[in-house]
Amino acid sequence: MDKDDLDELAKKHDEKWDEIMDIAKKNGFIVQAFGGIATLITNKEQIENYGYEKYQQIQEMNSSLEQINQEEL
Repeated sequence: MDKDDLDELAKKHDEKWDEIMDIAKKNGFIVQAFGGIATLITNKEQIENYGYEKYQQIQEMNSSLEQINQEEL
């Protein structure tokens, strides 16, 4: 592959970024995000590694606590 092919491939993949970040946010996986870089951690690992207080803060940041009273849980 040449540079043009790789640029086109990168562009195609990057078009999915917003969709992927929306899914990650909805499911509470994002623990850090800035400038096109995100750190995703499973909810179970967040609780085990950070504890419940930090986990709650992360979920508030992700706006996923709203799901507690919804059928989506």
